[in-house]
Amino acid sequence: MLVDQFRPHVEVYTRVEGRWMRTIYRPDETIALNSLDIFLSIDEVHFGIDFEEEIEE
Repeated sequence: MLVDQFRPHVEVYTRVEGRWMRTIYRPDETIALNSLDIFLSIDEVHFGIDFEEEIEE
């Protein structure tokens, strides 16, 4: 699972019949981590993050 820190975007990679498959999740979608029997909303993963706030360098 890759979580973007700059926008509400998550990629989940799963192995299906020997091949890696990528599923992209965006706002208002539920992330399925079937191997762990866990379901998360994008809002839960990015809880407390304000994407409009500028990043200080």
